Amino acid sequence: MNSHTPHIALACITLVVAGCVLVPSPYSERLKPIAESYSSVKSGTSRMEVEAQFGKPSQEEEAGSCVWETRFDELNYARLLVSFDRQNKAEKVEITRAHGKSGPGYRASAISTRTK
Repeated sequence: MNSHTPHIALACITLVVAGCVLVPSPYSERLKPIAESYSSVKSGTSRMEVEAQFGKPSQEEEAGSCVWETRFDELNYARLLVSFDRQNKAEKVEITRAHGKSGPGYRASAISTRTK
């Protein structure tokens, strides 16, 4: 047995695992502009302005938080969560961009969240 065999085997395993984790999202290019448009919401933006740009929220949570979401499937979506104060001004803005791909025997996804 060659002394390089364990190193070669380890390199192959690493490439296979990396390939599973780094599966490109089929929706990546479509999600990017949506997440960027959600990024236009800043602290202090009124609820009326947010609704004028994105429509009514898809979901309203407790304590004045609202969610706008664009979903392509279970793994691929962009989500805007805005917490409004008593004057209906954005107090906290959170943008989530999730993308992934699933297939027989594997599922890979990545989620990034920015809070303003």
